[in-house]
Amino acid sequence: MVVKAVVARNKREGVRVVGIPWHDVVLEQCAMVENNHGFAIDHEEAASELELTKSSVLSTKKGGMSTGRIKLFSCDIRDNGLYGVFVQRTLSDLHIQETTINENRDAAVFIVHTSDRKRVNLTSAEKGKLRETIQGFVGGPWGELYPSR
Repeated sequence: MVVKAVVARNKREGVRVVGIPWHDVVLEQCAMVENNHGFAIDHEEAASELELTKSSVLSTKKGGMSTGRIKLFSCDIRDNGLYGVFVQRTLSDLHIQETTINENRDAAVFIVHTSDRKRVNLTSAEKGKLRETIQGFVGGPWGELYPSR
């Protein structure tokens, strides 16, 4: 758990999660500003190295293994060179709660693979206020996660 950290002015990612987290990764009240990507997840290499399938990693049945969740709670992700949040590949659920994502050059949240979009959960403190706290494109090359009204 990381609380009230400021990660700024990095040439690549402000925070990058690689490998498969077996426990929850939590960032609370953190700022990720003026990086190339504010926050990035890339489990692709780890998954292929371990030769894990989604069914074996994500099984919640007795004896199965499960990954930790990744949570961004009440964070400020802004003014990044490309994306606020960049998801290359994830085997963990990503919960973005009460987080402000704005003023990022290309997208607020960019999810490369269609199959990962169901793992990304965006919520705001008040119902219907999500578009006020997350400004910009949310989706990937496959389209928008939340189409504009």
